Amino acid sequence: MSTDTFRQLLTEVGSLLPFQEVVEFEEGPSWLAAFEEETFVVLDWLDEPRRVVLHADIGMLASEEKARLAMLERIARYNAAWRETGSLRIGLDPDGTLTLLLDLPQAGLDAAWLCGVLR
Repeated sequence: MSTDTFRQLLTEVGSLLPFQEVVEFEEGPSWLAAFEEETFVVLDWLDEPRRVVLHADIGMLASEEKARLAMLERIARYNAAWRETGSLRIGLDPDGTLTLLLDLPQAGLDAAWLCGVLR
């Protein structure tokens, strides 16, 4: 799949899902899909290995130490349950933002599959 084909795929998916808009970043190939209620998913095209990484901010890590440790433990347990979550994982940005991530192989990616993931 090429980035041009993926652009067409996003257009097709956008007609099937309640996207408010899809914006391609200039420094891409990356796209921001905006849904209703301020929900955003970023789709990053990566060549090696060939995949599309979907990610969305889901909150901030607690600042209080006890709550922070409890959250980190839950995140570690969630990440360890990759079989049950379909390989979803949670990452932690340097500023404390929690990000939900999913890698999709480019091979075989189609509108139905991407719609199912984004729902």
